[in-house]
Amino acid sequence: MRGFWERYGRWLILVAVLLVLCAPVAEARVGGGQSFGGGSSSGGGSGGGGDGEGLGLLIYFLIRLCINHPAIGLPLTAVVIVVGVLAAKAKNREASRVATQRQAQRASGHNRSLVAKLRQEDPNFSRVVFLDFVHLLYTRAYRASSAEAKEAVKPYITPGAFREFPFPKKIDDVVVGSVQLRRVTQMTGYTRVEVAVEANLLGLVSTDPAGPKGQRYRKEVLSFRRRKGVLSKAPEVVRKMGCVSCGAPVERDVQGNCVYCGQPMQPGSDDWALERRQQLVDRAPRRSELTEGGGAEVGLERATLSDPRLPAELRGLKGRDPSFSVQEFKSYAKTVFVELQAAWSERDWNRARPYESDRLFDSHRGFMERYKTEQLVNKLDDVQVQNLELAKVEADAFYESITLRIFASMKDYTVDEQNDKVVAGSASRARRFSEYWTFVRRAGSQHKKAEASQCPSCGAELKINQAGNCEYCDALVTSGEFYWVLALIEQDEVYGG
Repeated sequence: MRGFWERYGRWLILVAVLLVLCAPVAEARVGGGQSFGGGSSSGGGSGGGGDGEGLGLLIYFLIRLCINHPAIGLPLTAVVIVVGVLAAKAKNREASRVATQRQAQRASGHNRSLVAKLRQEDPNFSRVVFLDFVHLLYTRAYRASSAEAKEAVKPYITPGAFREFPFPKKIDDVVVGSVQLRRVTQMTGYTRVEVAVEANLLGLVSTDPAGPKGQRYRKEVLSFRRRKGVLSKAPEVVRKMGCVSCGAPVERDVQGNCVYCGQPMQPGSDDWALERRQQLVDRAPRRSELTEGGGAEVGLERATLSDPRLPAELRGLKGRDPSFSVQEFKSYAKTVFVELQAAWSERDWNRARPYESDRLFDSHRGFMERYKTEQLVNKLDDVQVQNLELAKVEADAFYESITLRIFASMKDYTVDEQNDKVVAGSASRARRFSEYWTFVRRAGSQHKKAEASQCPSCGAELKINQAGNCEYCDALVTSGEFYWVLALIEQDEVYGG
């Protein structure tokens, strides 16, 4: 046995090394690569016994060759295994490319269909504004431990849902990771929208005041309803979350009506109201979620999924804003991309605050806090942007949006602070990937970008608080009122147009 290993062991080691080199590597980064990637699709197809018989004969031939002529058989077997592995991986990549492209096309049509349904009843409907509303209500409801705080969200939750809502005793923070439209149903007299929400709750999550403090990961499906014929309100009104009729702070008289306009605050009558929630997942977050996953970047090789209406929508944007330049926008997007990677790697997320919408900033802040809690650092080195391609231009009653696909590479790895060891990714090998980034700004805005160190509203030194307001003029810089802000990052394999 020892002689056999000495003579042929190197060939077995060669096969093992090649198989290891073909294995996937985990990654994370700002765009959330740790949540996706590594997926695979198997190719279909069927055949007669010919393929199976051919494979059987090949195996039989190799076995006999290894026994009778090992000096030839073992190296040849190693070559066959390597070629087979590479061919299988190529086949899987092609199958994944086709599957993800079909999935993206279906998702694209599904997304457009949902928004189109809502805009038939409400021409003012804005997906950006609606998802921001869901994010705001979710965070305020779960942080509503006092009677006053519960009263403030009551106009946006139906009586039945309000009675069943699990108001925790005390929540220190609510970090919403994602909010996605799932379904739109037109009912008699009202419209229902289902939304999937993923979030982390930190603090005394239990309703029991004696319960332990901790952190919970939750995934829920929320159903909202609203009376037909109601038009969506402007973003600044939605952010106030006041009286559903007049927008004033929530204060009721003895009859339960708004003290300012006298109208009853009936949930679902003049604005969206939560009517039902279905909890899918409720558990403690896992450390492995920050270090596992990844693998080959699915969808990198496929063509950019461009909206067929892109040329017409781009002409419309330039008509509304003659000063708009595609090249200037791409340059700005590249700057934001690089700046966000640096802020992430240095764990200084306040540095990213001027460039992101409230919802996206909250999501990234949540990941950042989880890394700190687990004593992990996700490092992003040698960041390079190879190309940027426009994918979509869209406008609604309140916002304009531009989606582009960013092709980039970086050394992406995660270090355990306790022992300074790399626990995921590679500190020596750069990883190529692409993502779809969506920027938004207020409709009709033609503000030019200020210097990176200046507030775009007052021109003072750029100092932004956690809420996204300038510390000098109090303007909400991250609202898109003054310039484009990043609102969404989607991986290749889930982008739906």
